[in-house]
Amino acid sequence: MKLSVIFCGRNDNYNGDFLGRLSLSIMSLQRVLSNTEWELILVDYNPPDNSKLLCELYPQNNIKHLVVSKNLHTEFIQRHIDCGAQFLYKNKDIKSEIFNLCNFMPHMGVNYGLQFAQGEYVLSSSTDNIFNKSLEQTITKLEPNILYRSWRKNIHAEKGHELFDHIVSEREYSNDSDMISLNNNRKKINKATGDFLLVDKATWVEIGGYIPITHPRPVHIDSLFMYYLFLIGKRGMGVQSCLVNMHKESPIQYTDLAAYLNYVINYNGVYYNHFSELCRPSYSKYRQLGKSPLETNKCYYFKGNKEDEERRSEVKEMFKNIWDFKNEKNRVQFIG
Repeated sequence: MKLSVIFCGRNDNYNGDFLGRLSLSIMSLQRVLSNTEWELILVDYNPPDNSKLLCELYPQNNIKHLVVSKNLHTEFIQRHIDCGAQFLYKNKDIKSEIFNLCNFMPHMGVNYGLQFAQGEYVLSSSTDNIFNKSLEQTITKLEPNILYRSWRKNIHAEKGHELFDHIVSEREYSNDSDMISLNNNRKKINKATGDFLLVDKATWVEIGGYIPITHPRPVHIDSLFMYYLFLIGKRGMGVQSCLVNMHKESPIQYTDLAAYLNYVINYNGVYYNHFSELCRPSYSKYRQLGKSPLETNKCYYFKGNKEDEERRSEVKEMFKNIWDFKNEKNRVQFIG
């Protein structure tokens, strides 16, 4: 099989009409990948009580369904606490509240989905995206050991149904009156968290998936993945824009969590901030690379040094008792 696509969600009507956006995203994949052997892995992460599971709502044959149960999600957070992790919100310890604040972690849903991916290449993406026919053209040119990134354009979420055919067929829409103006921040190599991360499965496994931090809005999680990928000699590549995002502003409680919730992990008596200090000493140099415009067919590369390699080994050691990529498969419910 050529491609596995992994979506993570839950039937909680996040930001309104979640199922409507998910349906459009799935339909766009089915439309544009008609000549590709592919599968969709739909991860139902910590599904709410008294709501239908996603597998009941989307029973299509080419969709694999996984359920990360509430018990498994709670146990995962507890592992962090048992290993001495701290959760600070505006510098206040909120360990007792973290179970309620952190009920959805899409990066961990992708990590579980990777266990079941059969594709030679794996795409991690968002349920808010409508894909266009450039995606299949990109798939035909893939090479191993290269991370492919695509920037996005935005439309107002309520325009998804109306503009669906327009977008999928890739007719010109950049000047369409229904488009939100292009967000130039999304055209950077390390931006657009969760939108488009495409690389061969062997590299996903080599990296160990996303860093398994407990955070509902890990805004730099793609950037961290790319940083460690570059450190083991892989490269990045920009591709033609393959998607349009059905955009809605996140609820204020989520944007506040992204800005002020800080995860801190204890390693050999030293506490490390979950983003800025997991990547020292050369992360600032990498961030400069990350500010580069994401250009089609341009190759991106960052060469670390011995200290970077040492930090990467330390990070693997930090999380070894929290997440073991190779031994988590039997803990998740596979529905098929």
